[in-house]
Amino acid sequence: MNPDSGSVFELLAALRRRRASGLLELVAGEQPRRLHLREGDLWLPGGHPLGRQLAQSLDALERSPSQSVRDALLELVSRIAGHLFGWDAGASRLVEGLAALPADLVGPLPTARLLMVGSVIGVEPAELERRLAGLGTRIRGVERPAAFIDALGFHPEEQYLLERLRRPMPIAELLDGNPFPREAAVRHLAQLQWLGVVVAESAPGPQGAGRPEVVAGLAERIARSLTDRPLSMALETHRQRAVDLISRHGGLDHYELLGIDSAATVEEIHAGYEDLARLVHPSHAARLELPGGESALRLLFARATEAYETLLDPELRRRYNARQMIEMQPDAVDQDRRAAEVRDLARGQFERAVAYAAAEDPHNAILLLEQAVKVDPRAEYWWTLARQQARNPNWQRRAIESYRQALLLDPHNVEVRLESGRLYQECGDPERARAQYAAVLRSAPGHAEATARLAGLGAAGEAEKKESKGFLARLFRRA
Repeated sequence: MNPDSGSVFELLAALRRRRASGLLELVAGEQPRRLHLREGDLWLPGGHPLGRQLAQSLDALERSPSQSVRDALLELVSRIAGHLFGWDAGASRLVEGLAALPADLVGPLPTARLLMVGSVIGVEPAELERRLAGLGTRIRGVERPAAFIDALGFHPEEQYLLERLRRPMPIAELLDGNPFPREAAVRHLAQLQWLGVVVAESAPGPQGAGRPEVVAGLAERIARSLTDRPLSMALETHRQRAVDLISRHGGLDHYELLGIDSAATVEEIHAGYEDLARLVHPSHAARLELPGGESALRLLFARATEAYETLLDPELRRRYNARQMIEMQPDAVDQDRRAAEVRDLARGQFERAVAYAAAEDPHNAILLLEQAVKVDPRAEYWWTLARQQARNPNWQRRAIESYRQALLLDPHNVEVRLESGRLYQECGDPERARAQYAAVLRSAPGHAEATARLAGLGAAGEAEKKESKGFLARLFRRA
């Protein structure tokens, strides 16, 4: 079985391109096998041994991204790929939506690497060479290959091959001119071909923004948004606006299409796209009865997504403005404006994370908060991240580090210190818990909970000392 014959890896690759979320059931015998997907990546149940190992590996990778840590995670991914290789993907169904997933998931599993490993399991080198030959005599790498890979990144030998493929070259020349064995080069190239970062020289050039998999993923997200918050607009008004956009969008630049100014902030770009995407989502086709039907809306939605991606990426936006001869307002490029955009972006991520947390979806909340603290590391953001991480026993180490970051930025915050102390106590670290409760009392003398917890830890410590002394006394009496 291989990905070309309908294997589980081919199915997972298709779902990853769609950025699908939900419960994937593979019917095999009486008990269906289940896989959990979030935005196209696999997540594992936290209570499963592999889930616990994944949580430990991801935690180690976050703390120290050394080669030994990466190798350990790769070994886990390879084991899981070997296990999935024997699964039958013939009868399957996807229960879509985050609501179908259990609450204790850990991840994401490096799914791109899993698919790369799975694509060559059990395949002879001669067959891999035949696959490469299907690309023609000359091949090249795509622009921005890092966008296709996951946390494990590319192997050094893969990086070497991609560096050489910055320009098209014959496959034979590439295979014969490597410092590592030909069989290893063939295997790497076959995996890179499967991932989509090595293509035929004649393949369409880099599309930049608006890639099909991105359009599909955003279409799915907007569809969920419309289900949760239906568009509030009279049918005739909606139809007129859609017809107007369909007829005019070819003559509009990205800014005009999204209805924003050329100096728009990141948050304004997000808002402009959200409004337009909800208006022209292909799911409206049957209701609106438009000329061109669903295909016209799909084209318009893809164009909106291309504009959105281009304007969100600073380098793509700069190139686009230069091509279109769009002049930025003088203050749009100064440091204050950029700093404000960064703060706006982080604040938007934080607010969406709080909404996810309120909806009992800590996983999405954590993903957004991790982005927010990277962009604008505020005590408030670190504190909220710590709270969400602390909900998962597998992420308590991360929560402790997030509390530490919050306290570095706001050392006199009594609530953060108190929660940090509780977590240390829960993790069996009474000394650090005492230090946090003592710090609370220095800032807020007489604080009831800190006083009680500190006293409780003191009593427990005395009891341990007495028990230890009693044991030693009994031991020496026997002697």
